Amino acid sequence: PLILRMVDSSMGCLNYEYEAKDVRETGEDESIFCPTRSALAQQVQQLCDKGVLALCLASLSCRCPSLRQLAIAILYHFSRVLDWKEAHDLTSWRERPQLLMVLSSLQRGLVARKAERTDIEPDDSEDASIPLIPAVSAIFLARASLIIAKPGDSLYAPLNRYFLRIKSNFGAYNDLYRLPAFIS
Repeated sequence: PLILRMVDSSMGCLNYEYEAKDVRETGEDESIFCPTRSALAQQVQQLCDKGVLALCLASLSCRCPSLRQLAIAILYHFSRVLDWKEAHDLTSWRERPQLLMVLSSLQRGLVARKAERTDIEPDDSEDASIPLIPAVSAIFLARASLIIAKPGDSLYAPLNRYFLRIKSNFGAYNDLYRLPAFIS
């Protein structure tokens, strides 16, 4: 909750850039409002380096819907920050495109799975919007996010090729409910 609160409050602050612009014109200190987008991108980079992204991905297999909902919210905010120009401009964050690739693939996979399920059987339950994926897939994605951030790892090249090779459903991760990446 602390991570989500930090990212969410900073993201909400960034929606009010026009207020900070008014303050700059009057000569007041703008740092009282919120961090800049580049500062938030650096914070998200530090959180990714510490494994928060992997923890959120692993949490998608938890039976507690509140924890899964929290993990999805953090992943959503992280994916937004990963796509910002300020994140692109961080030269120290070389693994950013690969992390964005993994998160985008997961997001597309979840959307494709939800579309398949609603075509077969409409589900009106509240937990239907909070996906529960098998532990083996969640742990695979968590480990993949850690490995894909380290180009020196021996599994980096095969994992990178695996995610780059996904073509169906516009790059959707299709192994959510199968054994992941066990390909020949």
